[in-house]
Amino acid sequence: MREIIDRLILLTALFLFANCVGHLETVQISVSIGTEDNPLRIPLSIRFNRECSYWVEYWKDGGEVVRTSTAQSNGRSGSATLMFLYPEMSYHFRVCATLDGKVFKSEESMFTTGSIPFGVPRYPVDIDNSKRELPGLILQSSASTPGFVTFCDFDGQVVWYQRFDQPVRQVSFNPSTGTLLLNLGFRFSSTGDLQRVAEKTVMIDLKGNVLLERIAGDGYLDYPHHEIIQMPDGNILALHNTTRRFDLSSMGGEVDTEIFGEGFTIFDESGASVWSWDCFSCLDPLRDISVKPIINAMDLMHANSVCWDVNGDYYISFNKLNEFWKIGKKGNMLYRAKCNTEGIHSLVALSPDRILLLDNGRTTGFSRAVIVGADPESGDVTEEFSVSFPHEYCSINRSNVDYHPDIDLMMFCSTVRCALVFTDLEGNILKVLKREDISYRAYYYDSIEY
Repeated sequence: MREIIDRLILLTALFLFANCVGHLETVQISVSIGTEDNPLRIPLSIRFNRECSYWVEYWKDGGEVVRTSTAQSNGRSGSATLMFLYPEMSYHFRVCATLDGKVFKSEESMFTTGSIPFGVPRYPVDIDNSKRELPGLILQSSASTPGFVTFCDFDGQVVWYQRFDQPVRQVSFNPSTGTLLLNLGFRFSSTGDLQRVAEKTVMIDLKGNVLLERIAGDGYLDYPHHEIIQMPDGNILALHNTTRRFDLSSMGGEVDTEIFGEGFTIFDESGASVWSWDCFSCLDPLRDISVKPIINAMDLMHANSVCWDVNGDYYISFNKLNEFWKIGKKGNMLYRAKCNTEGIHSLVALSPDRILLLDNGRTTGFSRAVIVGADPESGDVTEEFSVSFPHEYCSINRSNVDYHPDIDLMMFCSTVRCALVFTDLEGNILKVLKREDISYRAYYYDSIEY
C-alpha cells in the first residue's frame, strides 16, 4: 500500500511540474522581409518555435499603431502582407503571438516603402475647405490602358493600387471578405453600340491574387456591363444585356429584329449561375412603345445599376427611361417608379422602397444626389432629399454619389469632370480631388481590416 501511495505522490508531482513548465513556455519569433513588385505591399515570412495565433502591428514614426487580423500559424510558420502603406515612408513593425492567454512580441524592426511607379493615378487636392480630417479610404478605378484600381486617403494620397493590362470598367469591394470584383476590357470595341460590354469579370484579393476569372461569351454572360457586386452571402450579382428577337414590321421595322434588353444574374463563388432575371419577362416592347424598340434595338433601356434591400427584393435603374423597377425575389415586377430626373445612375437601397440615386442632369447642367421614397403599391415616388452639385462638376453620364449621413458627408464621383467632390449634407463643398482620367464610380470606407 505504501508503494502505491508513493507512486501516486510521484505521478502527481510530475504532472504539476509538467503543467508548470507548460505555462512557462514562451513563443520565439523570427521575421524576414520578402520582396514584392508592388512597393505598397510588404510581405513577411515568420517562424515560430511552436504553433500559435499571431498578428502584426505596424506604425509610422509618431503614428497610430495598425494591426492585421489574427491568423493561425501553419505548424511553426506563418506569413503576412502589410498593406495600405504610404509611399517613401519608414515604418516600424513587430509580430505578436498569443499562447495560453499570454502575448509574446518579436523585436521591433523597420522597413521603408518605395515610390509609386509612373502611371498609377494621382489625385491632387483642388479645393480644401475642410476643417476636419477623415479616416478611411476611397476606392477608385481607371478606365485607361493599362487600368488601375486604387485606394487613397481623404487627401488623395494613394496607399494601395493594382495594375491591370486592360481598362477597369467597373469595380466593387467587399470589406467583409477583402475581395474586389472587376469588369475589365471591351469585348467588342471601345466605340459603337456595344461599347458598354466588358470582356471579362475578375475577382482578386487585396494581395492581387486572382480568385476568379470569367470571359464574356465563353460559358459566361455574353454582355456583362455596368455593375458587378459581391453579395453578403458570397454570391456575385452581375448586370448584363439579354437579347430576344421580335417582329417590328407593325411599327415599320424589320420582321426579325434582335433587341438588347436588360437582366441580372446571381452566381455562386465558383462562377456557376444560381438565379437570373430577364426584363422581357415583365416587358413587351411591341406594346410598351415608350422604350422605342426600333430606335433603341441595340440598347433598349440602358440599365446601369442594380441593388437589393434587406427583404431580398431588387431594384434596377434604366437611364433612358428615368425609371427604376422593383423586382421581387421570384422575378415578378413589383412596380415601375418614374423619377423626375435627367438620367439615373447608381441606385442604393437605403431601406425597402427608399432609394438613393444620382440624377445626372443631362439638360439641367446640375447633377444631384436624390433620395426618393416609393409607394410599394403604385411605385409613385416622392423626393425626400436633394442636393445639387456645382455646375462645373456636372456629369451628364456615369458617376455616383456615396452618402454617409452619420458623419455629415457626401462624396460625388464626377466621371465626366474627373473629380471627387466632398460635401456636407447641405451641399457645401468640403474638398475636391482631381484626376487625369475617368473613374466610373468611387466609394468611401471608414476603415478596412485585413
